[in-house]
Amino acid sequence: MELLNAVFNFAADNGLWFFVNLGIPVLLPYLVVGIIAVDEASSGTPGVAKTLMRKSVETGQLFWTAIALLAATSYEAISAWERHPDHHRAIGWTIGLCGFLALICTLFVGFSTARTVRSGVTNNYVIAISIGVTVAMCVLYPLVHFKLS
Repeated sequence: MELLNAVFNFAADNGLWFFVNLGIPVLLPYLVVGIIAVDEASSGTPGVAKTLMRKSVETGQLFWTAIALLAATSYEAISAWERHPDHHRAIGWTIGLCGFLALICTLFVGFSTARTVRSGVTNNYVIAISIGVTVAMCVLYPLVHFKLS
């Protein structure tokens, strides 16, 4: 119960940071898609919400969000280098991991876009990986930010 209380207080104290850094880039686009889906459904189009949500991640669009979160996480780590000499190894690994994942995400965007242009089909693993990397960055970015700030 004490841990839950601490988590709630932490989230309440840092709500604006979470809203600006995670809510806007990750959740706001889906809020807009949801509003459009409600509008479309009210005009009698069945299953439009599911279709719109699927189309919004279909070719790995979440990789763009993940790349931005990776860049922000790298910036946080680089900015902390001078302040935390005792964490240089972890900071270095964080920067390297973020750079590597950003490269991988960029390659997925390129290959997925090329595949979609050629055949109009995206593999489900591309969608799953883009969602997974974005969710992972929604955890890693705040950890790095609050640990090193």
